[in-house]
Amino acid sequence: MKTTTEQLNENQGNSGHIATCGSITDATTDKMNRIIEAIESSRNDAVPQPGDIIICINPERGVTHTGGHMEKPLGKWCNLCWKPMAPFAHISDGIVYFDTSGGPWATIDEGEVLTLVGTQEKLLKEFAATPCANGAVYFTALVNVWEWTTDKVY
Repeated sequence: MKTTTEQLNENQGNSGHIATCGSITDATTDKMNRIIEAIESSRNDAVPQPGDIIICINPERGVTHTGGHMEKPLGKWCNLCWKPMAPFAHISDGIVYFDTSGGPWATIDEGEVLTLVGTQEKLLKEFAATPCANGAVYFTALVNVWEWTTDKVY
């Protein structure tokens, strides 16, 4: 789901960037589209991937968080932020990496079951092609959405 320079310039989340750095350029749009393509082509319907959205379900309370962010796999487990800010997404050596703040965080251990329930556009950000203050540019990519039922979230 590629974006255009016009769409990025019209995105209200990018108003701070535009006020400080000027309009978003085609070079920045190309950078964001490379990230979008890498994210969307790396989705796997059998195994959650970094950047996917996790719906957290507590067995006693039901759905507690609908926008959890899978940060990265760490060997046999992975980090999950229940209430993330818009994650940074970037490519290094052909691999998409994510970095977010927010919290709390939980660990999904090997063997825990997550159920694929669909796809959703996710708000992400990355620095523009030309560095400047307030230089993050917001965009969206289509990711998988999973449900995780656990007593680790409240």
